[in-house]
This record gives sequence, structure tokens and C-alpha cells, in this order.
Amino acid sequence: MHKNTLKSLFRDKNFVKLWTVGAASMGNQWLEMLAITVFIYNATQSALAVTLANFARAVPMIFLGGLTGVVSDYFSKRKILIFAYGLLVISSLILAILSYFKLIQIWHIIIGMTLTGVVFSTDFPVRRNMLGELAGSDRVGSAMGFDSIARNGTRVIGPFLGGTIMEFSGLHGAYLILSFFYAFNMYQIFRVVEDKSNSKSNKIKSTYFNDLINGINFARKEPSILGFLLITVTMNLFAFPYMIMVPVIAQNQLDVSPFLIGILVSIDGIGAVIAASLISIIALKKLYKSFYFFGSCLVMIGICLFGYSNYYILSIFIMFLTGIGMGGFSTMQGTLPFIIAPKEMRARVLGLISVGIGMNPLGILLVGFLAIKYGPASSIIICSVIGLATLIGLLLINKKTI
Repeated sequence: MHKNTLKSLFRDKNFVKLWTVGAASMGNQWLEMLAITVFIYNATQSALAVTLANFARAVPMIFLGGLTGVVSDYFSKRKILIFAYGLLVISSLILAILSYFKLIQIWHIIIGMTLTGVVFSTDFPVRRNMLGELAGSDRVGSAMGFDSIARNGTRVIGPFLGGTIMEFSGLHGAYLILSFFYAFNMYQIFRVVEDKSNSKSNKIKSTYFNDLINGINFARKEPSILGFLLITVTMNLFAFPYMIMVPVIAQNQLDVSPFLIGILVSIDGIGAVIAASLISIIALKKLYKSFYFFGSCLVMIGICLFGYSNYYILSIFIMFLTGIGMGGFSTMQGTLPFIIAPKEMRARVLGLISVGIGMNPLGILLVGFLAIKYGPASSIIICSVIGLATLIGLLLINKKTI
């Protein structure tokens, strides 16, 4: 990342506010995932229960991702985000109270996870779209790279904090921290000055669903964008669901405490931060697709190796390599739409990314049912092998994937 670019980005107060919101939001998601997974597995000893809770968080992406991308072109992005994070403040406080008085039930948690998924569906088409528009085409690679550094950095802090809280405080402590950071996000978004230069006359020209269909048709006709979106789908079906099994595998196969589980998951974030930092420094557009594709492949290989590992230290090393790949994938997932999609279709493409992320519930169900039949470790090994084969197949079919 060039020094002048970095300075210019961080002189923009709106960029800084949106950047901190992304970091806090991602940290909360990792904290919530680890805390909820540990709590539910300890309470039920059921990989299926863990699967269903995480499924609840992921499923709104299927139905809301693309629609949010279209709606964000018609309504204030700032107001959408304020409302979304306000919803999570209330939800987290209620769940903290229920947990403190030992009244919390699994179905309460599932409702809370569903609301988290609803809000997360706004990140790509709303917050990241605002971030990219602020940066402009010349700075978008650096902007998304630095956004990825912050988001992946919180993958170090979030799981570590989640594991520590679960060991020394309990679920109510986790929910209190979640509510604090969601309130922080509301405050930051409230202070953002929204660009109102876009004419409202565009609203008369079309309808939500026409715009959504137009976005799908555009992606289908553009090989680069289609390949990009199919990699997102593949990663969410066969890669990301492995994270819900990490605490289960760590407890069963590695025999470690919630605190050490938090450290294990955090190492993945350290690898991702290093990769995102290097990509931001290099900032070569011709390599962006390669970072995206080969980063995805490295994630699949790392997941497979983690499933076979029976040693905590070895698992730490494997998680670090997996994080390196994740950094390449996540940085370019936010950057490439601004490079390969025209401005008028950008919100639609970002919305379609959310739809691709919305495939995650199906992956969660797959890994959950495989865990019941073959065990947690075998479930992620099977998914990673299928995922790697799919990525290679996409490359052979569509050369513009990289």
C-alpha cells in the first residue's frame, strides 16, 4: 500500500468510520460463533445442534443478499446500517439478561443468530459499497486490502476473546461485549456523512426485482464475474462451514480447553492479516484474480490437513497456512467487484456476493450431517476435497477465473 494512498484514505473521516464498523462487526461475528458453538456443544454434546445454530445465522443471506444490494440503491445506506445494528444491540442485551438469569434456551440463541445473519447480509452491498465509492477506482485495492486487514485482525481478537470469556465468565459476558460493539457501530454510522449526489430519478426507471434479475443476467454473461461468483459459492459451500467444527474437533480430537480453542482459531486470523498486508503492499491489479483463486485453493488444502491432525501444535501451524489463503480470498472478494464490474452494476454484483455467501447454510447442513455419519474431522476432510476439485474444475472450464 503506497504511503500517500494510505494517508489520503485515513484523512477521510467517513472511510475511517466505515472501516472501524467493519472491523468491529467481523470481530463480533467470530466471538459469537466461538462462544455459541462452545456453549451449545457443551450443553448438548451434539454436532447437529451446533450445525443448526450456525445454519440459522447463515440462512438469511440466501434470501436477503441480492435484495439488499438492490434496495441499497433506493434507500439511504446509512439508515439501513443504523437500523440493522440497532436491532442487534437490543437482541444481544436481551440474550445477555436471559443467560445471566439462566433462562436462556437453544431457541433463544437461534433467533439471535438469525438476526445476526440478517444484518450481515448488508455488509457487502451496503457498507463495502459505501467504502469502495469513497475510495474510488484508483484506491479501491488499497482500501479493500486495509479493510481486510482490519476484519482479519479481529479474527485474531474475536475468537481469543470468545474463548477467554466462555472459560472465565460465561455466555452472558459474550453477549454484553457483542451489544457494546454493536452500539459502537451504530454511533459510527450515525456520524457518517452520506453522499446524496446520486439522483433519485433513477428510482423511477425500474423495480427492485427487475434490477435483481438484471444483475443476475449481467453476471451470467460476463465470464470474469461469473467465475468470481462461483468461487464465492464454492468457498461458502465447502470451506467456511469447517469453522463451526473447529471447536468440536479441538475438544474431541485435540482435547483442549475453550481458552486454547480461542488461540487456535485466532492463529487463522494472524495468517489472514499477514496475507492481506502483503497484498495491500504489492497492490498489483494483474495478480488480484490469482490471489483470489490460489488463496481459495490453499484454504481447502489447509482444512483437509487440519482434519487429519491429532496434535495441537501441528494444528496451530496448519491454521496459520489456512489463514494465509483466507487473507488472499477475503481481500480480493471485496476488491475485484470494483475492478471487474461497471459502476452501475456494482451494487448488484455485491448483492450477488451476499447470495453466494448465502450458500453457506447448505454447506453448514452438509458438514453437519457428514459429522453425524462420519465424525467431525472426516466431515471437513470430505468437504475440502470436494471444494478443491470444484475449484480446479472451474479453472479448467473458465480460464478467466484467474
